[in-house]
Amino acid sequence: MSQHIHANQSASLAARLRPLIGKATQWGSSTRFAVETAIDRSKTNQITWWEANGMIRRQLQQLTLLADNWDGDGALAVDLEIIEAARILLGSLPRKLRDDPELLPLVTPMRTGNLQFEWHRGPKILELEIETPSQIHFLRWSTVDRIENEGTCSIDDTLTIALLTRWFLEDL
Repeated sequence: MSQHIHANQSASLAARLRPLIGKATQWGSSTRFAVETAIDRSKTNQITWWEANGMIRRQLQQLTLLADNWDGDGALAVDLEIIEAARILLGSLPRKLRDDPELLPLVTPMRTGNLQFEWHRGPKILELEIETPSQIHFLRWSTVDRIENEGTCSIDDTLTIALLTRWFLEDL
């Protein structure tokens, strides 16, 4: 069965993924770079799970096009080995985190040449930053539960990654 986003949710999704290739944008206290072309869902009223998954994969592909200094302030190009590690990690995540249109992660290149998956749901934030092809830096944060936990783990540490994603998805 397909999962769908309706018109009131689609504007938010489209705004998150609006094409900004070549432009750095301020988001919070750090410069972020969006690299995906969003389909304007306010006209179609829905997006299926397979379209959502394809959007994330296209974002990763777009990151391969970034050259050094992509932000105009000396940022490094995203390491191709890190992009490949991100693809593998994405495939190992619970399907809901990679295919549910309501839970699409932000895919963000970092100035240091790595990248981050970032999910927001209500008061919860989960960030998985792929620092090297073999290491993840994670942040688990909730304002309601007063949780702020961060650390590092191997990209192959399926137990830690499963615990983090299970925490994020609980109560869904």
